[in-house]
Amino acid sequence: MYRFMTYLLVFSAIVPAALFSQITITGKIYKNELSKGLPQVSVSVKGKNISTQTDDMGNYSLNLPAVGEYILLLKQAGTQSSRRILEETIKVSETINIFNVNFNWSEVKIDPIVVYGASRRAEKITESPAAVTAIFNDELEKSSRSGQLAASLASNAGVDVLRNGANDFIVNTRGFSSGLNRRILVLQDGRDVAMPLLGALEWNSFSLPQEDFERMELIKGPAASLYGANAFNGVLLLTSFAPRDVLGTKVSVLAGDYSTLKADVRHAGAFGDFSYKINFGHSSMQNMISRRDSAKFLEYPGLPIEKKVLSKDEKTAFSTYGTLRIDYGLTPQSGLTTEFGYSRSGNEAYVFGLGRTFVRDAERPFARLSYNSQNINFHAHYMSRFTPQNMWLMVPNAPLRDNSKDIMFDFQNNFSILPTINFIWGVTEQLQYIRTYGTSIPNDVDADFTGVYSQAEWQAAPKLKLVGSLRFDYASIHPAYFSPRAAIVYSPWENHQFRFSLNSAFQRPNYSELYRLTPDAPAISPITKRPVNFAQITNVIADSISALSGTKPILDLNLDAMRAKAIGNKDLQVEKILSYEFGYKGTYGNNLFISMDFYYNKLNDFITNFLPQVNTNIKAWSPNLPDSLSAYSSLVKNMVLASLSPRDAARLSEYEGEPVFAVSNANVGKVDEYGVEVELVYQPIERISIKTGYSYFGYKVIENKSSQPLLPNTAPHRANISLAYSNPKKYDAELALQYSDSFKWLAGTYFGKVPAYAVVSLNFGMNITRNLTLGMNIFNLFNTKHYQIFGGTYLPRQATARLSWEF
Repeated sequence: MYRFMTYLLVFSAIVPAALFSQITITGKIYKNELSKGLPQVSVSVKGKNISTQTDDMGNYSLNLPAVGEYILLLKQAGTQSSRRILEETIKVSETINIFNVNFNWSEVKIDPIVVYGASRRAEKITESPAAVTAIFNDELEKSSRSGQLAASLASNAGVDVLRNGANDFIVNTRGFSSGLNRRILVLQDGRDVAMPLLGALEWNSFSLPQEDFERMELIKGPAASLYGANAFNGVLLLTSFAPRDVLGTKVSVLAGDYSTLKADVRHAGAFGDFSYKINFGHSSMQNMISRRDSAKFLEYPGLPIEKKVLSKDEKTAFSTYGTLRIDYGLTPQSGLTTEFGYSRSGNEAYVFGLGRTFVRDAERPFARLSYNSQNINFHAHYMSRFTPQNMWLMVPNAPLRDNSKDIMFDFQNNFSILPTINFIWGVTEQLQYIRTYGTSIPNDVDADFTGVYSQAEWQAAPKLKLVGSLRFDYASIHPAYFSPRAAIVYSPWENHQFRFSLNSAFQRPNYSELYRLTPDAPAISPITKRPVNFAQITNVIADSISALSGTKPILDLNLDAMRAKAIGNKDLQVEKILSYEFGYKGTYGNNLFISMDFYYNKLNDFITNFLPQVNTNIKAWSPNLPDSLSAYSSLVKNMVLASLSPRDAARLSEYEGEPVFAVSNANVGKVDEYGVEVELVYQPIERISIKTGYSYFGYKVIENKSSQPLLPNTAPHRANISLAYSNPKKYDAELALQYSDSFKWLAGTYFGKVPAYAVVSLNFGMNITRNLTLGMNIFNLFNTKHYQIFGGTYLPRQATARLSWEF
């Protein structure tokens, strides 16, 4: 792989772009004729993939394909909610190629943030029929100083970003998180990046560095009407830069605490209608996890003891990755994209319902083909996940393997029936092939999923828009499902929106929930903290029967503390959600943005984690005694259960004719959840901004067929506030506080409380030269002792520094 990437870099460096004639224009962007120029202004050509940015003196340079008339688009970052934009027409000739522009803010217009995800087409964020958060590259570039992609979302109201160790993150909105959470559908350039086996994210396996994403969009709330299964609590869209947007070469190196080291190289070039981009990188760091093979090593009470102890070389998390992307422009509005990528990551410990899971090594190659135009979009991808070495369930020290594949096709067409009516329709087909070699799923599984979706938008009045969408999903492993959405968007004034929507969505069971058969934690004596000695217990029971009957019975209860299994449930239904949402977004002047969202959700057929006594197909244990001792069945059962912990007593079951300590899952009931999310961004003066957010989450269990409580694993109150200062092209700094109220956590093996915590982080950056930047991030500045997931490790202070060079 290293040799392959080296060849690609050498090839890209010698591409003969100079063979194509170009005309270079230069100029200066200034606020008035006496100013020295405006830095950090984006200069692009309308209808062309040609762009640049002014330097710290306001100067710019652009290469145009030929003489003629062009429209320059000038944009400068404003508040979180808007950007200033100006269109300037220029005429380029062989002799005239210097164009200076007066970017007078009193003459330019405000360009509201444009989002794509909520309607699968471009629209203003204040006209979107869903709660959407957009994060642009300037913010992603700053947050990349931490080296953690998921951390970019932590400052947004209503978003849970829970961390464990080096790279294990849970990203969720609006409740009911779990280890390896999959309630947020994550798409990278249209490609589902979740592992097919579990549908969850491995945040260290991305094939692109964080700073190579042009934007992130997070849709909060159900979105299955356009995206299908698992868009249950939201959709996260990651859009990477097109090659023409980042022409040239960029090298960055990040280093820091816990032996953190990360290096990335990107090169992009263009010739004619073709453009290309190559990325490759490598990262490594200590995974921060503590050993738990004895009670004396447990960080806090309630954690299960693990059999597996990690060796020294297994404590360094790593990732090696790379991509090659080639774009071909057919017209100014359409083009083809092909992309090939590969990542290899490992030495990660994930908090999972069955205990921590250790991934030693995972390879994830992919290929992507897409066609995009104003009215037609097509996407196809192939992705696989292969583990060359065993993964491990750390509590029972049981091996796991994975060799799963995912193939998907998505065709979409959008058009206008009338000037006031927009219509979208599309078809998706997804094939998944699950192979675990019998380690977690006894038999191979082949599954196919077909979806058909459509949406109509009617501008019923100048200030009123009605939206209706519907999707039908058919699957080979669960019943078909309809996902409707209806929304009313009312904009009484420009850049102000009131929104009401009704959404339905579903989450399909993953293959583990359906078909799993793996070892679970052994039965542990509450007295000795060791596996239960059933031979000794059987002797005590025999003595008791002997004292009562006057005979010496011979008992064989066939109980084994090590015979413990996690068993899937093939009869699971999809989990359903019906959501009522009301929202407001508004921009006040150029310096204040306010967003408020209220929701009430009804969850049905809620799927539990792996728990005891929830699967009605698995019966509770009863002793199998001979007829001569049948009168003592209740005594034997009560004495056995009394010797066990409450959880092990609940786990003791009958499975395939023998006693087993079993956990499984089921559709157990109904839950209502409700909440509010408020976010405010204020820019009192040009270089200072304040961002604050608050979210409240509440829930009520309507029905629960399980003996275990249903817990949302979410803090009822979360808040954040940050103060940022930015001097464009010189330096920036941000101080951020994140607060989480305490909450209870229940996810399979893990049941306990996450105490309240407040974490302060500092982010700082400076431009050493025009093309050389230095940044620093300190997570948990005051080294507050806390954990964010019950089952997760304590998170210490971590400082990282990043140096980037563009040429």
